[in-house]
Amino acid sequence: MKKRLLNASCLAGCVQVVIALFPGGAALGEETEKPEMWLDEIVVTAQKREQSLQDVPISVSVFGGPAIAKQNITELGDYFDLTPNIAAVNLGSLIDNQVSVRGVSNIGGAQNVVGFFVDEFNVAPLVENATYDQRLIDVERLEVLRGPQGTLFGRNASGGAISITTKKPSSEFGGYVTAGYSSFKTKLVKAAVNVPVSDTVFVRVNGFLEDSAGFLKNEGPSDATNDYTSYAVRGAVRFQPSEELTVDLALSHQDHEQGFMNSVPTGIQGDTLASLGFPIFTLDAGYFPENNDTIQTDRGRDIKAETTMATARVQYDFENVTLVSVTGIIDHDATINGEADQSGLDLWNDENYIKLNSWSTELRLQTGNDTGFNWLLGGVYAEDKNETLDRRPFSPTFFSTFFGVTVPEGTIVTPINDLETFDVTSFGLFGELSWTGLDDRLTVSAGLRWQHDEVASTFYALRNAVFPPFTAVPQDEAGEASFDSFMPRLTANYAVSDEVSIYGTVSKGAKPGGFNLATVTFPDLGLPETFDSESLWNYEVGMKAVLADRKVLLNLAAFYIDWSKIQVSSFFFDPVTFDSGVVTQNGAEASSKGFEADIAIRPVEGLEFKAAIGYQDSTFGDFPDAIIDSTGNTADASGNRLPLAPEWTYNASAEYNWFMFQDAEAFVRLEYIYRDSVFTDNEARATPPDFVGAYDYLNLRAGFDVGQIRVLAYIENLTGSDYTTGYLPPNSITGVLATVNPRRIGVSVTYDF
Repeated sequence: MKKRLLNASCLAGCVQVVIALFPGGAALGEETEKPEMWLDEIVVTAQKREQSLQDVPISVSVFGGPAIAKQNITELGDYFDLTPNIAAVNLGSLIDNQVSVRGVSNIGGAQNVVGFFVDEFNVAPLVENATYDQRLIDVERLEVLRGPQGTLFGRNASGGAISITTKKPSSEFGGYVTAGYSSFKTKLVKAAVNVPVSDTVFVRVNGFLEDSAGFLKNEGPSDATNDYTSYAVRGAVRFQPSEELTVDLALSHQDHEQGFMNSVPTGIQGDTLASLGFPIFTLDAGYFPENNDTIQTDRGRDIKAETTMATARVQYDFENVTLVSVTGIIDHDATINGEADQSGLDLWNDENYIKLNSWSTELRLQTGNDTGFNWLLGGVYAEDKNETLDRRPFSPTFFSTFFGVTVPEGTIVTPINDLETFDVTSFGLFGELSWTGLDDRLTVSAGLRWQHDEVASTFYALRNAVFPPFTAVPQDEAGEASFDSFMPRLTANYAVSDEVSIYGTVSKGAKPGGFNLATVTFPDLGLPETFDSESLWNYEVGMKAVLADRKVLLNLAAFYIDWSKIQVSSFFFDPVTFDSGVVTQNGAEASSKGFEADIAIRPVEGLEFKAAIGYQDSTFGDFPDAIIDSTGNTADASGNRLPLAPEWTYNASAEYNWFMFQDAEAFVRLEYIYRDSVFTDNEARATPPDFVGAYDYLNLRAGFDVGQIRVLAYIENLTGSDYTTGYLPPNSITGVLATVNPRRIGVSVTYDF
């Protein structure tokens, strides 16, 4: 608490210093052009067409390309921390995040409840793949939509949607080259070039390469650390043979390799090892939070992810309607292979392999009138194919250390050896009708989506007994089922004046059901082989205002969510046979209520204040038999806070821009971020690893533009706050690992051409 107050005081003090140093742009000469006073209009595509943010009856946070660059937003955690009522628990790498919107998260099941879309293509249909946390490259705009978006965005958007719009090729030649250096010997190079090949064909190519030595020290036999190398390349083509027809094609590839998670041991034992009676090994460097940079391992934990994506968007503008086609395919391979026990001894390792192939195509016909009736009709077809392999080999050292059993050297026993596939075929029809009247002040709309999902899953296990003669026992199971969902949306938006509008929205989201194939491993649980779809209703009212001659922007939203048949997954482990698996039950009902508010103010030329705050009260309803640990124990979770649902989230910033001299503009910016505590289990135990404490931190940024040169410097986590954003894995012998976030200092130079 003292550090939080110190950070808040530091924010206020730095703002006062900024104002004192640059009072009203006094350093500007009479002939120098000044930054404009009014706040710019923000254009979004949250309703599948371009609109002003202030006209959209949705609670939305928007990050434009310049803000993304200035605030060094490169990945999911960066913009989630700047968005109210959004939470992300990071487990130490780009491919290990858990997310929630307004308390709605993937508590169970295989399909996502938060949609991630790149140029309208769904890039993250399934939970297992974490394809939503790709590095942001060449982004024009990023929109975070809160509340169910299933009517227009479809499956995987019952909690909300993240819509990323990339920069499109244009008719002007240009580009940029950036070189950066930051803490832990992190080097970055990125570039983009836009080439008009002809009057009708334009090409844009961009990419980046980043390499870091990592910040962890290893006191074990291994020199492994959390070093990483990431790169991406993307090419886009725009074909515009006429004013009516636009064809956008894009192909991208990303690759990320990391030697270890950004995590250190806590000395807190997970349920699985506790059930075996294993001790906690002592770590010479101590445990988090006293130790925030040291591990002790005998090998690395190689983390790799490759993602290739192709999209095609075709738009034809008829006289009164527009035809749009969006098709995409994504291929994703990820592995986590290596150290699991974190002890410095060769006890056991993890081998996890994940593969996703997904494609979809959408066709819609829509109008875009400023008044009167507008309508939209569309259909979508999608296929997802997912495959996961989970292996946990144990070494002879494991048996001699814990059981006194001598196993011949070179013998590897694999009691956990599971292969699971999950395939989804989905198709749906959707439409929306809206009317604008009363001197263009009132807009009322009604929409509906029908979605049909066919789900097929297989589970195959070849498990070795953990003692000689290590007999292999095969297990297999398969299932197929189909689910239908209807997702309506009703909205009304009324312009009280030219500056203020109010709105109300009622919308429904749904998530298809699936299979409990691990019931073949745990038949005594009595759980059904299938679990049902879950659904939720969202009731929302809001106000959007642009005041004081466009010097103040204020947006407010209040909501109530009624969530039913929640899919709740639990990991099971048998300490006798070492059998393990994940089962899902349709748990309780739940509710979430709260509000969001954001404000932007430009009181004088060049100075801008922004703040955003979110509050949510997200709790289970009647849930008397919640499974709470890996051995199948249950407890009454009724009234408990939902997992990954922080009560308070807020951030504030102060930024000052001024001209140093003609054509040379500088800025300084201070940011404060606060995220409340979250539970990660159903029982709401207020102790790690089932509880991630509240944290806050400060960022300081400054830079200047001179002609074609842009320079940016930053200090992230300015005061060096010791905080964690998540815990993993439960099978570490030195305790679960805490993801740490040290101070980072960096600078980059960009040349525009």
